[in-house]
Amino acid sequence: MRKKMISFLYGLLLLGSCFLLVACQGQPTEKATYQLDLSGTVQAGVIDYLGLEMNVYRDAQSNPCGDCPDQPVSVYAGAGAEEVAGALAEAVKRADDIWVVKSLKGTTLLLEEKNIGTAKEPAPPEAPPGLTIRGTFTAAH
Repeated sequence: MRKKMISFLYGLLLLGSCFLLVACQGQPTEKATYQLDLSGTVQAGVIDYLGLEMNVYRDAQSNPCGDCPDQPVSVYAGAGAEEVAGALAEAVKRADDIWVVKSLKGTTLLLEEKNIGTAKEPAPPEAPPGLTIRGTFTAAH
């Protein structure tokens, strides 16, 4: 009888351990990241990334907001990749509820999801002629 009880408890412990391994295996511990690498000089148009749009104006006169205090983040034609990367980072800080800026180094912007498992792979970024933006998504793991 005692041997059966020990075998039963051992089996129960083994079953519980297997359950914990399976349950914990599916939970990511690292947040997703999205790295944007920029190069070039932007022309007038619209930059589209992460579902956000940023205007690139020809000049100050073509900016309808002018110098209004609540102006959305934008850049002007002729801005280099480093300036545009800074503007993209500022726009994420102001508007995004999924991503946060992890780092900004020159022309490389690294974003991290705020909460594990909330970010999905975004559509590829689009930019006006002259500017190239390459997005690299790493899923939560």
